[in-house]
Amino acid sequence: MTNVSPLHELALLYLAMAQSGAADLSYAEREAVTDTLHSRYAYLSRAEVQNVVLEALTSHDGEILREAAREVIDTLGEMLSDDKKKDTLEDLLHIARADGVILAQERHFLDDIATSWAVALPLDEPASPPAETDVASWRALHHLAFIYLVLAHAPDSDFSPEERQLILRKLREWEPALTEDAVHEVLDLAIDRYAQGPHPTMLTASVEAVKVLLPVAQRQAALDDLVQIANADGVFLDSEEDLLNDLRTAWDLDTF
Repeated sequence: MTNVSPLHELALLYLAMAQSGAADLSYAEREAVTDTLHSRYAYLSRAEVQNVVLEALTSHDGEILREAAREVIDTLGEMLSDDKKKDTLEDLLHIARADGVILAQERHFLDDIATSWAVALPLDEPASPPAETDVASWRALHHLAFIYLVLAHAPDSDFSPEERQLILRKLREWEPALTEDAVHEVLDLAIDRYAQGPHPTMLTASVEAVKVLLPVAQRQAALDDLVQIANADGVFLDSEEDLLNDLRTAWDLDTF
């Protein structure tokens, strides 16, 4: 192949990776794509790299982007050395983690690329999705963690470090006797379940569990937590307000 600098092909692949777990790219994912590519093409200005990313994004949306990426995977498989393939997989893993959650769709996409290129996926944990989480043993705190996570991630496909820390602090307030590691484990279990998808059925189950397990005053406290989580990034989205209104109704609460 004569093209030894496949910036456009990589931009397509990185965008497809970022979009594989959601309908729209979050700001964090778009920035991660640009920054990651720029780190590989440091001789270009960030603005030049960003223009390539924006061109690829505006030319390929949704299913078209994913179809283009399938062709690009084969093309890059012929163009890149094994070391460059490993570097690219590390970049893709970084992009998948940019929104705070690696979803099952993203894991499958990474797996497919690694298999196509015959290169090991640089994951600390197994590449395949985790086994189905046993939610039958969940306590109210687990269900709250799942609902908090849905509100934090689903509306904008972004789970920021600030949102994560706020959720951990809120969970700790519910059970102060728990160790920090135990609280992290509760959130990690919620993340594992969230990553498996689909979310609506599980969200309904968690909402119902909270209604059964917690009295009305504590359900109101949970809703207050969720309002704070929705505002944690400084933007209160319509979809977040819709979810909060649905929860208020489901939990038989007054207007917040």
